[in-house]
Amino acid sequence: MARPGPTQHGPLLGWAALLIAVVTAIVWIVVALSSGGETMSVHGWIALTLGIVGTAMVAGILMWLLFKSSREGHDR
Repeated sequence: MARPGPTQHGPLLGWAALLIAVVTAIVWIVVALSSGGETMSVHGWIALTLGIVGTAMVAGILMWLLFKSSREGHDR
């Protein structure tokens, strides 16, 4: 079975997804900082940031492994 070729929209969709994620994160942070009530310490923000970045890295690595194993035929 022939593999389908790369699409022309691949990089564009990736950049669009990244832009949506960044804008969503910025809006979420602005709303969180402007709302009254409990505040989070600097250590809390550091932990939150490390958790988000770590989760995104693990997800990216797992997706990379998924595509790599699929391309090399390990899924058969």
